[in-house]
Amino acid sequence: MSGMSSLISAKNVSLLALVLQQAALVLMIRYSRAVGDNAYIISAAVVTAEVVKIVLNWSLELTVGEKRTTSVFSDLFSTESVKLVVPALLYVIQNNLLFVALGNLSVPIYQVTNQGKLLTTALFSRILLGREITYKQYFSLFVLAAGVAIVHLSSTEQKIPQGATEEQSQQNHLLGLAAVFFSCCTSGFAGVYF
Repeated sequence: MSGMSSLISAKNVSLLALVLQQAALVLMIRYSRAVGDNAYIISAAVVTAEVVKIVLNWSLELTVGEKRTTSVFSDLFSTESVKLVVPALLYVIQNNLLFVALGNLSVPIYQVTNQGKLLTTALFSRILLGREITYKQYFSLFVLAAGVAIVHLSSTEQKIPQGATEEQSQQNHLLGLAAVFFSCCTSGFAGVYF
């Protein structure tokens, strides 16, 4: 019984929820852009998501935290909060790039190439923070980079099949891969910036 209770910890539940959320997000974005006539504006979707996050954050802060409304608003404009503007803007850019990438790549190719975030985070961590990386970590990063490179090469060599749908024929793999690359860079930099 203790083995089962150790699996059901807040850390593991949070990890599972994050994995499910990320997988669902990518699949829903891809599906919503593939079906219909792209009835929404990407930037409006990104801004709406950010506003929802702010409202949820404030709601949690006011209900769970012991702060008053005036204190929450004064904390919003503190010098500590202002430092978070750069990573916040980078994440907004990253979310816009997510839509571009998913509009031009298949979900599996996006998911694999998006793992480049680990590479860019390690690179920025080494350069900006001076963190040491062990040989085992270098080897792991090399294997990850090799896997991402193989997926990149296979996706650029893909030909449009004879019976391809209109959406598949309109995909620009190079644009999608560039969007994922810049998304990985913004994510890696934002992750170590603060």
